[in-house]
Amino acid sequence: MEATQTILIQQMTNACEKMSISHWESIKPYAEHEFKGLLMKLEWINQMKRQKEMTTEQARVYIDIHKNTMRTRLMTLPNITIIDAEHIINTGIDSIRKELYSQMEWVIIKVEIVELRIWIKD
Repeated sequence: MEATQTILIQQMTNACEKMSISHWESIKPYAEHEFKGLLMKLEWINQMKRQKEMTTEQARVYIDIHKNTMRTRLMTLPNITIIDAEHIINTGIDSIRKELYSQMEWVIIKVEIVELRIWIKD
């Protein structure tokens, strides 16, 4: 998974580089760290779901908590607003939409302009 994770993180950061966020180069290492944490959490959730140790609702709550934590951490960086943080997170997740579906059968649905939802198939 390490090689796949590295590729996915690169894919997520490449998508974010196309955004017009000032000081992206100084933010990029922090975003990469947050993306790595997200991928690790998604992998853990998927494993727990397969072992039937976690319900779909619990998985959704864990994902929401992790996204909120990511947003808070990104907002501590200079010049990052809540909209910028949401945009970074959503762009990163959106860039790996196909991979999440093919590997985990999770569907990503755009709910609002500033939020993406990950729906987990029962």
